[in-house]
Amino acid sequence: IAKGRVMMYGRYAHPIETVSTSGAVTVTGYLSSSSGAYVRYADGTAERVGAVDIAAMSENSEYGGRLYLSGTTMLLANPAADIDRVGFANAEYFTAVTNSMTGAGDAFVVPKKTADESGMVMTLRARRIYMGIVVILIPALILGAGLFVFARRRNK
Repeated sequence: IAKGRVMMYGRYAHPIETVSTSGAVTVTGYLSSSSGAYVRYADGTAERVGAVDIAAMSENSEYGGRLYLSGTTMLLANPAADIDRVGFANAEYFTAVTNSMTGAGDAFVVPKKTADESGMVMTLRARRIYMGIVVILIPALILGAGLFVFARRRNK
C-alpha cells in the first residue's frame, strides 16, 4: 500500500519465489513477511525463514495485463475478517490491490465497520436490582402519580 507499512494477518501463507523478468513481463514482490517469520511443520518443529515474499504481482507492459498471486487463501476468510477489528489491514490491503489492478489508483473506499456487540456484564444480584427498579418500581411510581392526579381532579 502506498501509504507505507501495514500489519496484516496472513495465516497459512506460503513463500513465493519471484523469478527474473523477461521482455515485457515484470514480476515484483507485493507483500513480504517480517524478518522474524518462521515456518511451523506438522510435527511441531519450527524453522526461522526471515523475510520472504508471500504475494507477488506480474505485469505485462505490452498488453497491460496484471496478475496477482497470493501465498495464502485465508486473506479474506472469516477468521481474518474478525482480526480486522483488532487493527490488521487485510481488507484495506485487498482493496488497494484491487484498485491497483483495475487502474483505479487511490479510489475512495469506505471500509466496513463492525459494531461491538459486547453487552453489560452484571452479577445476578445486580440484574435483579435493575429489573426491580426498571420493571417494578418505575412503572409503580408512574401509576401512583397517575392515580394521584386522577383522584385530585375527580374530587374538584
